[in-house]
Amino acid sequence: MNNYFQFSSATATILIAGALAASAVMTVSGAQINDETAKTIAFEDAGLKEEEATLLQLTLDTENSYSIYKVEFLTKDFAEYDYEILSSDGTIMNIDYEAKLASAVTQNA
Repeated sequence: MNNYFQFSSATATILIAGALAASAVMTVSGAQINDETAKTIAFEDAGLKEEEATLLQLTLDTENSYSIYKVEFLTKDFAEYDYEILSSDGTIMNIDYEAKLASAVTQNA
């Protein structure tokens, strides 16, 4: 009978330690990015520095139960970038890019 309780307490200790380790892993992997990180991810992917573009929009929205940063900016040569970035880990989910000719922009102005 005494051996049974020793085994049970050792098993319980291992289970608790395992649960704590799993909890720590979930906390690290569940870390959210912030808006500055979302901007950095978008600008780096576009190969631009923040000074080379005008930020048009930076919002945090929910789509299909996912929290997504929407980062939209315009470059000096009128190229428009739209990024959708998961706030949970910084994964780029979608990129829209539209290049406009400078002559077409000045004619419409």
